[in-house]
Amino acid sequence: MFSKRAKAPKPTREDKKDRRIPLSKYARGGRISSTIGLCNLALMSLTITMTVMENGKSGMYIGIIVILIFISALMGFIIGIRSFTEENKFYRFSYIGTILNAIIWISIILIYIAYI
Repeated sequence: MFSKRAKAPKPTREDKKDRRIPLSKYARGGRISSTIGLCNLALMSLTITMTVMENGKSGMYIGIIVILIFISALMGFIIGIRSFTEENKFYRFSYIGTILNAIIWISIILIYIAYI
């Protein structure tokens, strides 16, 4: 009535090696995006510190630095998004760089909106 089914053979070590995706390195764009994000974070903390030390009366040079941080954060975000298209790479730095640049970019927009 019920026939015995043949069991599938256990996968061997060679079979597991064949199924593994050959991940080589971290995505290049992710590393670049993370580096840009860390530089932006350092510059942002420097500008905030300088503004607090001068009681909010910092000159035009702080505004220029913040505009440059805004532009580079946007570029880092775009580079981070594009790095997800690289195949067979680890995406840890892509996530870190993309999120860090997005947070910096959004915080600059919120600071600008708060003081208009």
